Amino acid sequence: MLGLDDKIFIVILSIGVIGLFRIVFWLHKIYWRVRQIAKLLVHFRDEEKKK
Repeated sequence: MLGLDDKIFIVILSIGVIGLFRIVFWLHKIYWRVRQIAKLLVHFRDEEKKK
């Protein structure tokens, strides 16, 4: 049988893992958005140079 401390530790561990995945997922989404905006800005700047 698991003791109370063991159960608390497992809960914290599982929340920590899920939390880490969530943080990584959000960072990945933000990173992609920033990259897309950067690409648009570079494209826009190049279009301005052509004129």
